[in-house]
Amino acid sequence: MNKIIDKLPKKISAKAKFRITELWKTLLWEGKLKELKKDIGKYISYPKNRKEALKKFNNYFMKNSSRMQYANFNRLKLPAGSGCVESAIRRVINLRLKSPGSFWKLENAESMLFLRSQLLSGRWNIMIKNIFKNIRTLCLCN
Repeated sequence: MNKIIDKLPKKISAKAKFRITELWKTLLWEGKLKELKKDIGKYISYPKNRKEALKKFNNYFMKNSSRMQYANFNRLKLPAGSGCVESAIRRVINLRLKSPGSFWKLENAESMLFLRSQLLSGRWNIMIKNIFKNIRTLCLCN
């Protein structure tokens, strides 16, 4: 959004720019992408800047609209940010795999992380069945 906001005319006051930014964020959170696109075209009048801004809008917001269901997330009281994912990465990877005195080869760390994620997500038995299924298939083929 900031790259699109940067395309606003320089003559717009800071107060007006803030008001426009807040409006655009509201439209985004409400899932009103068509209105947001129309508003971008309205406020960014210089043709080159408008074209670049709308291209950025289409390339990011329209292509990712299926994942940007902020109004639905809010209604269902689901987190819309990446904070919980970043926190999980910090807890699982940094605190488990990067403990003092631990040294991992990349492939071993990736394998351990995969195994740990299978266990914690309750998919351990499914993974083991799939491994044995693949082993049986390999044995029958040879």
